[in-house]
Amino acid sequence: PVALWQQNGVVRVVDGEGLVIEAALASDFAKLPLLVGPNAAAHSQSIYDALAQSPAVSKRLAAIIRVGDRRWDIALKGNGPRLKLPENNIHAALARIEDMQRSHHILDLDLETIDLRAPGRAVLRPNEAQSRIRRSAA
Repeated sequence: PVALWQQNGVVRVVDGEGLVIEAALASDFAKLPLLVGPNAAAHSQSIYDALAQSPAVSKRLAAIIRVGDRRWDIALKGNGPRLKLPENNIHAALARIEDMQRSHHILDLDLETIDLRAPGRAVLRPNEAQSRIRRSAA
């Protein structure tokens, strides 16, 4: 088992090739990362390969979301930002995140998203909900 796969509200355990392990109970593997979306399990090997080279993201990983059956978003644990990966070159996008984490601790900032879909650019969106809560508490 390498992940839990959620589709249509049902969570199942899958192996590294995206095949459902029928005998496995999802509740027994709650610490595995969550794959979300149609065909996410079948296309998961590419994202696993890329994440293997990205320890800063891997250790914070909460869910891997298949978007439009063509690209991935990565949800991080806690209040971490959601990473919007490009359709192609996900290895390069995750390498950029690793570089930004080493130099600027980007994954520790109060960001809602880090959008890496445009080549050579990273668009950062601040976490507005958290900012509003802080302002109202002050």
